[in-house]
Amino acid sequence: MKTDSRILDGFNQDIVPMIMSKYGLNEVDALRKFIHSKTYQLLLDKTLQVWHFSALAIFDMWENEYVTGDLTNSLYVRGDEL
Repeated sequence: MKTDSRILDGFNQDIVPMIMSKYGLNEVDALRKFIHSKTYQLLLDKTLQVWHFSALAIFDMWENEYVTGDLTNSLYVRGDEL
């Protein structure tokens, strides 16, 4: 089952500008990098309910995947205490 497209659109609207700002990408490239990520694939899977995380948490997961190649380096996936 796929996550509702309205939820995905909300994450796109929140996270793409973060990617653009931090990495100097244009909107199209930032969106492509986000939607082709493993992080986005987790968001698509409704059964995982990753959409319960905040946009900042999803951005952290994406950024860890982008920088290190492994989204499990994110403190949100590891479950570290803040």
